[in-house]
Amino acid sequence: MMFPPNSRMRANRALSTAAAELPRGCAPLQERAGPSPRVSTELPRTGPLGLLNAFTVDVEDYYQVQGIGDLIGRDRWDDYESRVVANTHRLLQLLDRHQIRATFFVLGWVADRHPNVVRDIVRSGHELGCHGYWHRLIYEQTPEEFRADVRRARDLLQDAVGEPVVAYRAPTFSIIKRSLWALDVLAEEGFEIDASIFPIRHDRYGIPGAEPAPHRIATTAGLLWEFPSTVLRFAGLNVPVSGGGYFRLYPVRWTNRFLGSVNQKLGRPFVFYIHPWELDPEQPRLKVGSWTSRARHYLNLSSTERKLETMLSTFRFGTLGDVIGHLYRSDTCPFEEEPATGSQGTSSAVPGAKPTQESEGRLQLCSRCERCPYSRRNGNGGPLCAARVFEVASAQ
Repeated sequence: MMFPPNSRMRANRALSTAAAELPRGCAPLQERAGPSPRVSTELPRTGPLGLLNAFTVDVEDYYQVQGIGDLIGRDRWDDYESRVVANTHRLLQLLDRHQIRATFFVLGWVADRHPNVVRDIVRSGHELGCHGYWHRLIYEQTPEEFRADVRRARDLLQDAVGEPVVAYRAPTFSIIKRSLWALDVLAEEGFEIDASIFPIRHDRYGIPGAEPAPHRIATTAGLLWEFPSTVLRFAGLNVPVSGGGYFRLYPVRWTNRFLGSVNQKLGRPFVFYIHPWELDPEQPRLKVGSWTSRARHYLNLSSTERKLETMLSTFRFGTLGDVIGHLYRSDTCPFEEEPATGSQGTSSAVPGAKPTQESEGRLQLCSRCERCPYSRRNGNGGPLCAARVFEVASAQ
């Protein structure tokens, strides 16, 4: 067993003590409130600490990965053997064995050619999210190009299943300091959840100083939930522990220990991500891209499924929508009746200080949360409030 009983008891006592200190408007992390209309009331089995974590999947094919798909040319994608349907079904079967629901961010290009796999995802009880259409980095697009790409992908997904799609993840986590404008576009297009920010330093993505816990962001069109990819703090740096190539790189016992620390020591849920092609060691080896890109892509593919079996048996998982239902009671926030966007007068940003497409931005805690005593850090370094609101401001 990963966590000794005494450790679990101490952690639960600490969480209970913190919950007792909360005012009426702040929900403790383990409290299950009334679900939103898109959150299922049937919850998965209990995990080590009772916290529900988010399992997410980026549905794209092996030749569409950044550093490979852009080099072979998107107009040539149809020339390659598609393995995304079989690999997605393989992952669906794995999740079904463990009775776990997940959020699947499907690439619009895949939905365009394989609408039945989109329907299979929803029929299996999972939450559907949008991954854009062409798997293009957001910071290489204009706001108009990004909006068109997102609309095209979202409309294909909604037409395939006949229900709204309100969750989004950027290709290659490409919402960075100079593309924070994309959050406004997402909210304007009706999205309610984003999972695009990675609080690390990386050559292609990342906002190192971003809030690592789930939170909300005030945009020009209202509040948007943000679920950053999970990191742990080591030696003054944020270390990625949330899936993908990092999951394939680390021994599974390390991953379980790291993710367990997020639940046990920080008292918050983690977000895990994986791609269907990562369960496919037989995929063709493409001789394009740099040595680094190929090494990242093909590393330890043969062990992914075995590692997943171990991890899925250790923690409690659900969709992003389910995690929101556990985190937050929208009807009890003391500020909920106040407008939360800068356009309605409650933003602490200086008027005109929002970044432009050509400039960098930053995320800062909004003024209403700054004056709330329950935005302070608890003994484990995390905020007592599970739904703090941040806003985008100029980095200048």
